[in-house]
Amino acid sequence: MWKGSSGSPSGMVGHFNAAECPSGWALADGTGDTPDLRGVFVRGYGSQSVNHGIYGGTVHASGNLGEIQGDAIRNIQGEINAVWENNIARVATGPFSTTRLSGGVNEAQGSGSTGELRWHFNASRVVPVDAENRPVNVAMLACIKS
Repeated sequence: MWKGSSGSPSGMVGHFNAAECPSGWALADGTGDTPDLRGVFVRGYGSQSVNHGIYGGTVHASGNLGEIQGDAIRNIQGEINAVWENNIARVATGPFSTTRLSGGVNEAQGSGSTGELRWHFNASRVVPVDAENRPVNVAMLACIKS
């Protein structure tokens, strides 16, 4: 069982629930020879692609040790169907919606033989959204053993 940082090898990275790094550790902030681990998620290094069925497919090789990998999200899909039946419009699914600009057609369905619709795409209709892409996370102080 590991007990404390006194026997930790140089270069070991640890995450601490503290405002400062413990004695003998340096902040992993990109200064000096430290990696910059602020605001990024650490991923396991590997030189080959691996098929992890539990994660929904292939996890690709990590590239070079210490390399930053850009963000990405999974594809979001929906459909726009403008079907007129007895002057009723049945229109959008998934992240798509409509609003009436003029005439007798409203957001989901309405009557009227003419009208103008505005089509909208809003990912928040199908997934949680924010100003950034991220998994569920917790903030910890990343330090590297001197």
